[in-house]
Amino acid sequence: MKLPDWNAAEWVLVLTLAGLGCLLVGMLAGLGLYSDKLP
Repeated sequence: MKLPDWNAAEWVLVLTLAGLGCLLVGMLAGLGLYSDKLP
């Protein structure tokens, strides 16, 4: 599998967006799990 021929700035942008997306999903999953334990 050949990686797309992007430049460094594009890689940084894509990886940053991917990281933020993972963080958001993790936070939503965490809130979903802990909402049962809240009063």
